[in-house]
Amino acid sequence: MKKSPYLWLPLAAVFLFSYLDAQAQLNVGIRGGVNFANFGPENVISFKARTRANFAVMFNVPVSPLLSIQIEPGFSQRGAKYDISSVLMSTGISMKSESNGKISANYIELPLLFQYRPKIGKLEGILSLGPELRFRAGEATVDFVDRQYQEGVLIAERSEKLSLSANDNFHDFDYGLAGGAGIAYPMRTFKIFTEARYHLGLRKLYVEGVDMYNRGASVHIGVTVPVRR
Repeated sequence: MKKSPYLWLPLAAVFLFSYLDAQAQLNVGIRGGVNFANFGPENVISFKARTRANFAVMFNVPVSPLLSIQIEPGFSQRGAKYDISSVLMSTGISMKSESNGKISANYIELPLLFQYRPKIGKLEGILSLGPELRFRAGEATVDFVDRQYQEGVLIAERSEKLSLSANDNFHDFDYGLAGGAGIAYPMRTFKIFTEARYHLGLRKLYVEGVDMYNRGASVHIGVTVPVRR
């Protein structure tokens, strides 16, 4: 079996983090939230955002009083909605076609973030930026309904669920950048935080046809706890 060179990327991230972890304080935590998942850029199909879930475990290593490196293995649901319509006049008769669908793709994600964490009174600011890797978990699918109208009257309707990943047309690996801002509130033995991010996918998802890249924002809340000082 041919091994993908992309498999070395998460291994390199883990080795880097292990090296830093061995020499510094370690904070661990969990976060959960929602993705306002979408595909871009705007082209033939106008995609619309879907609200989907995300969850991750976090490992944070400070490298200075204001800077840290954070790795976040987790699970993320992505996708988008679309609406396509066209009108045709044939021998004086108005014919309209509509297609409405929802695309779903779930991923195991691995962000590697460089964070700037300035003090704001008792609070702590969070500015994050770095690469993220995505490995698709299961099939990418589309649920759609097609309708045809004649002179405004529905004459045909068809609904179906298809696999986009059949025959490897939908890539199972994706990469991109993530950046965001948030704020943390230190308690006696832990910190609670909230953060918003934007995700910029850089790999075309579909082998043929329409350009599709993972795009969209996310918001999440979580907690971190120091496990070694």
